[in-house]
Amino acid sequence: MEIGARIRQYRSAAGLSQEVLAQRILVSRQTLSNWENGKTTPDIHSLILLCDEFQITLDELVHTLPSQADPILPSDIRRFRLTRRWMRCALLAFFGFLPLIAFVPQIVAIPVWLGMCAVVMGLLLRLEWLRKRYNIQTRRETNAFLQGVRLMRMDSAMELGKRPYQKSLRCITGILFLGLVTSVIMPPILLLLGA
Repeated sequence: MEIGARIRQYRSAAGLSQEVLAQRILVSRQTLSNWENGKTTPDIHSLILLCDEFQITLDELVHTLPSQADPILPSDIRRFRLTRRWMRCALLAFFGFLPLIAFVPQIVAIPVWLGMCAVVMGLLLRLEWLRKRYNIQTRRETNAFLQGVRLMRMDSAMELGKRPYQKSLRCITGILFLGLVTSVIMPPILLLLGA
């Protein structure tokens, strides 16, 4: 991403117009527009004023690493938190409904249970899509994202090496958890249904 596009992105994230930002950093609106369109580039003094205005480091403004170039918007954090919250609620409802299957007629229980499965799967897919969109896979990247910061370049490189292992571990843990729940809860339910 070019520096002009990053300036535009940070300006939009801060909710500032070109006119207001230009006044704050002591340049004309046309100069700021030329920076954002890539016609010219700001001098070092203007870059420092931009960094002060956006409350970021000069490194974050001029480097092109994708994990540091894009600002984290509060709406992105809210979207991710909300999806995680819905996911937890859906899992609680899903596993809370399993013991009740024995007391509900099968004609009602099976469609409800399948509907809950579909909701949980949909939320899992949405959560994975958000993780990919915001480039957060590991727990450390997720925690940093939820605090509104990006990992520094060295930390980000170390986390890239952990991603395949953490993703595999997450899948294995999920399968083992579902197997445990199924083996503990389903036999009594099947006994009650058979009786």
